[in-house]
Amino acid sequence: MGGSKGYHEATHNPRLRKKACDKCHKMKQICDGGIPCSRCKRLKAECTFQRVLKKPGRPSKKVPVDKELAKRVECSSHEVSDSRLAETRESPIPSNAFTKVFLDKSKELINLQNPFSNIGERFLDMLLTFSEEPRQYEVDNETLSESSEKNEILQAEQVFNDAINGFPLDYWRLPEKEMQLLQYFVFEVSPILFIDKTSNSFLQMVIPLAIKGQRIRNILIAIAAIRRYEEDAQLPEKPSSLYVSKGYSVTTRSEFLRDMLTYKSEAELTLVLEETDYFDDSVLLSLLLLAMLSVLEGTSFMWASAMKRASIVISKRGGVKKLFKDRPLLVHLFSYLDLVSSLSTCIQPYVETIPSDGFKREDTLENYAKFDEKEIAKVLNSSFGFRFSIGGEIFKLLGNISTLASLRHIRDQNVAYGKEFDTIADVIENHLQSWQPSEESWENFSLTGPAIELQKNSYVLALQWAAFLRLHQVRYGYNREDRKAQICLRTILQSIDNIDKGADLETGLIFPIIMAGSVAFEQDDREYIMERVRRIKKKLKFGYVNEVEKMLLTIWSRDDKEGHNVNWAAIRYYEYPGLVMF
Repeated sequence: MGGSKGYHEATHNPRLRKKACDKCHKMKQICDGGIPCSRCKRLKAECTFQRVLKKPGRPSKKVPVDKELAKRVECSSHEVSDSRLAETRESPIPSNAFTKVFLDKSKELINLQNPFSNIGERFLDMLLTFSEEPRQYEVDNETLSESSEKNEILQAEQVFNDAINGFPLDYWRLPEKEMQLLQYFVFEVSPILFIDKTSNSFLQMVIPLAIKGQRIRNILIAIAAIRRYEEDAQLPEKPSSLYVSKGYSVTTRSEFLRDMLTYKSEAELTLVLEETDYFDDSVLLSLLLLAMLSVLEGTSFMWASAMKRASIVISKRGGVKKLFKDRPLLVHLFSYLDLVSSLSTCIQPYVETIPSDGFKREDTLENYAKFDEKEIAKVLNSSFGFRFSIGGEIFKLLGNISTLASLRHIRDQNVAYGKEFDTIADVIENHLQSWQPSEESWENFSLTGPAIELQKNSYVLALQWAAFLRLHQVRYGYNREDRKAQICLRTILQSIDNIDKGADLETGLIFPIIMAGSVAFEQDDREYIMERVRRIKKKLKFGYVNEVEKMLLTIWSRDDKEGHNVNWAAIRYYEYPGLVMF
């Protein structure tokens, strides 16, 4: 009674109507039941309702995996020689929407004779592997995430109690408001910022220093006050009710605002304090925390000054290599903030310029693309990390892309510089093609639920292809209609779509989302991108995500003036200078 009745009867006869279309049903995804549904419409997939309706007591009808896989392989290897014919010919419909979008939007990728060819083949192999792992059931990722966060809060409580027991007199002398905001940072902010093991290591380092000294405490309290204000501002009714429900003192939204401004101004005084003792850990740590505060706020350029001062302190302490042996966590934090912020400044990262062995390297173009520095690699592949990204070597590659961007103004000065520029770009692209995250990059994440491998690999693809797109723009410009740019867009969006809403990895999608938004010109794509941005904003509750939303809307508003050649990087640089693609 299902498939034999055809599409029209199945969609118009209430007795035969299914809740989910064939595509959503096969992918085990929620379907809104539209004709076509929103998922198929956005993915430009055929939306059908022709599967057989199961009767009570009837066993599930299994799909022969070998036949479906053979069909997909046949589709993927199909060569299209005439572009017009490719647009009109109806290809066999793949059984997976992920496969269909890739084939529909990127058929030419497999046959390209350029550095993207191998990536296309490897991506397709991975894609087919994903399709063999259908999701067996729906999972409430937000519930799983809450369970993970409860465990982290228990660990944070132990660290916090140990710090108080170590300095009881210092702690109990603090003003009540400062104690409450310090607790808010430990239990509410830290689990959101850092991956599991890093959160404990970070708290063990900063909380004793915060209890003993005002310099570190002011910055932690300011971060907590900013986040508390943003969290409360999202509540449409009953101001401050969420804060009160968590056991804190009753206060008003206006008081939240005043606290945020007060403690932020006190934290900013860190920049004007004289570093009398470079070997005091609180000096370097306070500068890094101040940079973090500025990044999370999203509207201040203070992070640039803080990172510059931090690089000077590291140089005074003997360079990256020496400091890493003594204070690895400080170098981890510095390297992470340095490399991610370099994407916004388009300058060479400080970690590339600070002498790691006490001797300054010759400042030549070829030195910018070195990948054999084991000490730096060890730093980047460390277990330290924010919850916003897996970090690791991908950030070194992004740092090299930033370095390449800083050299654009000289590549046309003479032929030799132009050749060196292209050589560096090729080296970066080759390393980016072969990049895979290490197992250590994942071990600290509490990844739970079904299809973990699908989500992990999709996250890797989103980061990788976002980097490809940025590298392509640095070399060739910002034309949205460029074929390679659109291939990158489709791959990024589908990879993002494979990461469930509310999943742990969702908060690490800001950079891929911004890159996708820079070349998206179809309304459906833009609406989907904005939907994911707003979900991340709702979860993180930091101002910089709101700046991401505003920047994307600004970029898209330039369509009438600049068409498909909007220089989004210039918009970010001049109109949103405080925004870091974090």
